[in-house]
Amino acid sequence: MPGTLFLAGADNPGPALAVACLNLFVALALVSVSVLLGLIVSIVALLCDRARESQPIRLKLERRAVR
Repeated sequence: MPGTLFLAGADNPGPALAVACLNLFVALALVSVSVLLGLIVSIVALLCDRARESQPIRLKLERRAVR
């Protein structure tokens, strides 16, 4: 009896295909979000580096009292 119940479920692959398709969609969404975040972080780091290079370097000189 349990064998016939198992075979009856194998005739309809629709739910399994739907779950597999949803799994693929979720995996692709996670990969794309990860790539997008990586690009954003690298662009922000590049902009910060460029902004730091464009500012003139100001050296603070010590003022010594002449006696």
